[in-house]
Amino acid sequence: MVLMEAVEEIAGSVVDVNERRIFSKEVTENKSATGKNIIDQVGQLTRNLHNSLRELGYDKRLESLATEMPEAQDKLSYVAIKTEQAADRTLNATEIAMPIQEKLSSEAMQLSEKWKNAFEEQRVQPDTEKFKLLLIETLGYIDKVPERADATNTQLIEIMMAQDFQDLTGQVIKKITAMVQSLEHDLLQLLLANVPPEKRQTQTIDSAQHLMNGPVTNPEKNPDTVSSQDQVDDLLASLGF
Repeated sequence: MVLMEAVEEIAGSVVDVNERRIFSKEVTENKSATGKNIIDQVGQLTRNLHNSLRELGYDKRLESLATEMPEAQDKLSYVAIKTEQAADRTLNATEIAMPIQEKLSSEAMQLSEKWKNAFEEQRVQPDTEKFKLLLIETLGYIDKVPERADATNTQLIEIMMAQDFQDLTGQVIKKITAMVQSLEHDLLQLLLANVPPEKRQTQTIDSAQHLMNGPVTNPEKNPDTVSSQDQVDDLLASLGF
């Protein structure tokens, strides 16, 4: 009787071991299958996205943007350099012109004061010689005025010419702005084209369409248009991003 119980116990242990092995094998196979399914799903998503980009023509657009981005960076650097150069020219010309004008103003005030004193003294005690000396000094000042005015005018022209950078940089900035707007439009189109059906709501689509209209300068006249970063965030949140 004892022998039979021992045999049954050993047999039960063997069965348990076999069951554990079978269970372990099933778990391993399930893990492998799950991992393979995930990889297959990721691959399928990648393929679908690639096909969508190609069908919509965005693959070429992205290639173009890859070239345009470095060009935009170079253009912005150009704008910064031209702006800095114009600022330097303007400051230098101002530093030259200001002392000339200050000297003209100072000497004119001194001569005015001398003439007032001369007239007062002339009433009390006439002095023709002093009057002559003051007249000579005044004529000397008047002779210098055209020269100093020309010097000031030269610096004013330099300041005006320094502003020509606005024409060049303005064109560059317009090109960059157009590129950014085009990029924004393409990305929004791509976003709308790939919105999941469960998130495709009329309000969301309308908000995205308004977003493509660009920034709002007068929100009161355009209440239905996206006008703040918060609204952009709300739009992206409604799409699950």
